[in-house]
Amino acid sequence: MLLKIRENLIDEAVSALLLRNIFRYRNHPPAYLAPTNLPPACFSGCREEFYATNRQLNSEDLRQGQRNVSADWERREFSFESEVRTPFAESNRVLCTHWSKPGHRNKRIILGMDGIVQFRDTWFQTLAEQVLDAGWDVVMMDAPFNHRRTPAGYRPGQLILRGNFYHFLNVGRQSILDLKSLAEFYQRQGMELALVGVSLGGWAVTTVSQLLNHIQFLHAVTPPLEMSWMLREGGAIVRAAWSGLSQDSLDWEQMQFQMRPLSPYHYPLTVKPQQVCFHTARYDRFVSTERIVEYADRVGAGSQEWPRGHIKATCRRDIAVEIGRQIRDRS
Repeated sequence: MLLKIRENLIDEAVSALLLRNIFRYRNHPPAYLAPTNLPPACFSGCREEFYATNRQLNSEDLRQGQRNVSADWERREFSFESEVRTPFAESNRVLCTHWSKPGHRNKRIILGMDGIVQFRDTWFQTLAEQVLDAGWDVVMMDAPFNHRRTPAGYRPGQLILRGNFYHFLNVGRQSILDLKSLAEFYQRQGMELALVGVSLGGWAVTTVSQLLNHIQFLHAVTPPLEMSWMLREGGAIVRAAWSGLSQDSLDWEQMQFQMRPLSPYHYPLTVKPQQVCFHTARYDRFVSTERIVEYADRVGAGSQEWPRGHIKATCRRDIAVEIGRQIRDRS
């Protein structure tokens, strides 16, 4: 009981800090996107139409950036243009980081994404340190409006939740199309591909794993699998979203229908269930643990519960170490 109280207090305290210092930073008004600025497929409720694309990312589309080398790893940055355009130039370019062995790249790639309010890449660097010797490179993609894709004058993640309903739809669609295009690029290069994500990143990799075939394995840490119901089940943090979403005259049934393509909870996996693990936080005040467990049980996937809240589950790096150990054992 004391552990539950402590973890709940940490989640609630951090929620209050995020609301004040991130989502209400400089008192920016919520980002507004008119429905006329979205393609009609965004309102169909059909996931195939929502994520429909003819894009094929090529090597020529990748712009190489900074490179750092240590005794144990080589860290390279690269970027490419997002297929989805927004009014914010910084979010229109997809920024990524690739960890490999110095002077050598593996033919197996773990592709992943971190959560909202990302300031560093230490979680994925920790994962890379665990798996490079087992023959896996690691690539982390920054989410739109997050980490290095944060528009000037805002804070990381502020514009993910701080917008009206149609902006939120567009951010979700951009996140998946960016990640999916990179995943397909690696598969066309003949790479074995696996997916790992944390919180919002866990949602993204789960969604992409349902859209593609031949994914080697999936690890998703505390993913929000049902996006519409998260607005009612997600605890204090979703207060950041409601003020923006309320700008639009949509009733609850309309919101549920149009957000269904964003909710992997309703769709089957293409990855073999025995190659999937959902990591849950027993005392999570941000994301519904019950829905993660329900989904895992329904599709026959594995799940691993951690006795902590959302913040400690996503910010501490011991889960990255444990996932790395499981990947090494699998290899």
